[in-house]
Amino acid sequence: GEFTTLRVAGALLGLALLWSLTGSLLAGIIAAVIVGLVPRLLLANARSRRQAKFMAQLPDTLQLLAGTLKAGYGVLQAIDTVVKEVEDPMSSEFQRALTEARLGLPLEDSLDSMAERVGTDDFRWVVVAMNIQRQVGGNLAELLETVAETLRGREQVHRQIQVLSAEGRLSAIILFALP
Repeated sequence: GEFTTLRVAGALLGLALLWSLTGSLLAGIIAAVIVGLVPRLLLANARSRRQAKFMAQLPDTLQLLAGTLKAGYGVLQAIDTVVKEVEDPMSSEFQRALTEARLGLPLEDSLDSMAERVGTDDFRWVVVAMNIQRQVGGNLAELLETVAETLRGREQVHRQIQVLSAEGRLSAIILFALP
């Protein structure tokens, strides 16, 4: 609500300011649109950077969870270890999930809400796998290690694709800029 209010107020201020300075309503409208869109673009950029950092930390975090579980700790204690040992944004998200679980919300629900906040499909699949494994039983540590290896492999393939397609993307940019 506050973000939307600030965007609308900024757009109206930009409209009024540029309209009064130039005397052109069209310039004021253009300024209002730009001032209204820039904060949204900045927020989307910040969100995507946070998601990228979260996903970069995910394999190591899953490995830490698996190691903690193998050492004989419970899931909540393993999550507490992640909160203490891992940097932000991972630690802040797990801290919120841990707080929700300690306040009485089932761990599955707190992890589901964490997956919704993070907003990446990979983490949603991790949460689904953890929830299923916790319900049916089995070795959760082994599952987390397998998922961490899979995520590392996917990231490696993604990087190779980026490297191999870099020349083609650069050529496309140059050809697009020529006219």
